[in-house]
Amino acid sequence: MREELLRELEVNIDMLIEIIKKVDSKPLLDRIADVLSYTGKSIFDKANLSSPFRQCFYLLGLVISNPNIQSKVLDDRRWAEICKLLQDIYSQYTLMFFPTKEDYENLPAEWWRAAEVSMPVFLDYFNTGLLAYDEQIVERTKRWFRPFDDTLYELTGLTTDSALNVYAWFKEKICHQLDALSDKLKEEKRSRLSFIEQWEEEGWSLSEARRKVQNHPYRVAASKLRNSLVSLFVITKKEMYARFDDQLIEGLWRQFGSRRTEKDFRYITQENPALAQPLFLIDSDEVYCPCVSQFVRAAFAFLLKTVRNSEKADSFLKHRHNDVVEKAAEIFSSYFEGECVILKSVFERPDSQNEHDIVILYERNILLIEVKATAPKEPFRDPDRAFVRIERAFKGDQGIQKAYNQCLRLKQYILRSNPAVLYDKHGKKIKEMSSRDFDKIYSVCLTADTYGIVALNLSLLLDKPEEEPFPWSCNLYDLETLLDAFKDRGHSPHSFLRYLDERARLHKKFFASDELEVAGFYLQYGSFSRLEKKEADKFMFTPDLSDIFDDIYFRKHGDRFLPYKKDSEPTVIDIRDEIREIVSGIRKDRSMEFASTRRIGRNEPCPCGSGKKYKYCHGRDGTWRHGAG
Repeated sequence: MREELLRELEVNIDMLIEIIKKVDSKPLLDRIADVLSYTGKSIFDKANLSSPFRQCFYLLGLVISNPNIQSKVLDDRRWAEICKLLQDIYSQYTLMFFPTKEDYENLPAEWWRAAEVSMPVFLDYFNTGLLAYDEQIVERTKRWFRPFDDTLYELTGLTTDSALNVYAWFKEKICHQLDALSDKLKEEKRSRLSFIEQWEEEGWSLSEARRKVQNHPYRVAASKLRNSLVSLFVITKKEMYARFDDQLIEGLWRQFGSRRTEKDFRYITQENPALAQPLFLIDSDEVYCPCVSQFVRAAFAFLLKTVRNSEKADSFLKHRHNDVVEKAAEIFSSYFEGECVILKSVFERPDSQNEHDIVILYERNILLIEVKATAPKEPFRDPDRAFVRIERAFKGDQGIQKAYNQCLRLKQYILRSNPAVLYDKHGKKIKEMSSRDFDKIYSVCLTADTYGIVALNLSLLLDKPEEEPFPWSCNLYDLETLLDAFKDRGHSPHSFLRYLDERARLHKKFFASDELEVAGFYLQYGSFSRLEKKEADKFMFTPDLSDIFDDIYFRKHGDRFLPYKKDSEPTVIDIRDEIREIVSGIRKDRSMEFASTRRIGRNEPCPCGSGKKYKYCHGRDGTWRHGAG
């Protein structure tokens, strides 16, 4: 089966490349930009893709890596064929993690454990982009790299602010283009309806109407609309040179610009040139920017790589850790609104031994927070090799296990000492604490970047005493978004602590893409009590549960996202049953086979065949079972 899947994968990639080669760049870029742009419609509804961002950028990578040889029209049928091939390709990568029907009964327990960890980590890494708002990335870019601008400029000709100024200018330009397009759409509609009304009143024939329209305002409005559509997401070099100096522009083209030429890019597991170079040169003067958000992500990644490979690397790593600690303290301080005591960089001994990042004292509660700023490495595709790398990163000096061990050490120190004394780096006593003064001590493992499923479900890899509750692990982006939403919805610090308590009790059963899906459910219903009553191996949280955070974000930024609906609950599944059904050969239809390995979109047709959307059918209560029907 593995060899068959590989053959099918190669065939599908070949078919996709052949279609791409026969279509001009501009129509392909327009389609992709339409999917990626925010126009009040869900990105999942614009194209039948399970991971639209990653799949569109994989497609972009193939476009700029394969020269155009023909100029066929990219109609709806051909675009649908492209989307189907993208789905099939991602499906086949997923299915490679599942055992064959013949191997299923003989697999050792070690294989199951490795696959349970490596499969979701691999799929999350390659299917999910950076889940953070642009403003968060801009702020981190400023905080991390401004102190190293001299080094960056010397090595690249770019500084932190010069890269961000270009991003801000791109964003403003494209926003103006979208606003202008909206105005021209309205004007075209008014003119068109006016012409049709006049046509009906005068009783013109078709040939007369064609003659009359030549001098009607509708012709001008339609022409302006057409020009606006053609220039959407396009920025000319002339505009760039008029706004920025020549050296900066040349540096930008060199680092972030790409042309459609033969490149060694074919698989989703390869380094994607479209992610690193998201400015596409479509001719000698025009640059296409289909996703301005990716430009700021590419700039961040480039600055990070540059400074980490420079002689300032050690200084940067120290600065980065300290900044994550400082930012985390700011986030908690804003949420608790002065009702807590926050201690940063404290030591158990006056000789600066056993340092701890953050200690928060709130009423009769203590939050112990340890920070790890190193990002996880790319996982291998082979489950066994991937598991080894994932486990090593998780349990290394910069991993979540080390953060938990530090939390546990401090917790035990507080409980065993009476009082426990904390010192600053100069050996000065800054706090005495007695265990009698506190009812609960919480452990929080905070990372700068997401660790995916191994952070969401720590039971997969974390070593801890049986009697100890699971700590809470979260990345800094999600922490900021989560606590901002808790505050926005009037949830007090007591509600947040209750979230941590309930989260720990159900910790082993939660399966999600990120913490915001879990927190989104809690914000909807105020607790996890309805889940505690259910018997299930896992509760699978779907991406729409995090829509509440987008709703808050866009409202605060003067825009309106999709109307938020409180109508979604986690799907209740038994993981072993799911795998048994996948490998049992029940499905005969390959399209249904794909549905078994990904989340079903809420607006997709229900797999049961009723003809209804999933959210109005089995999606209401999550009762659809893979292999049913």
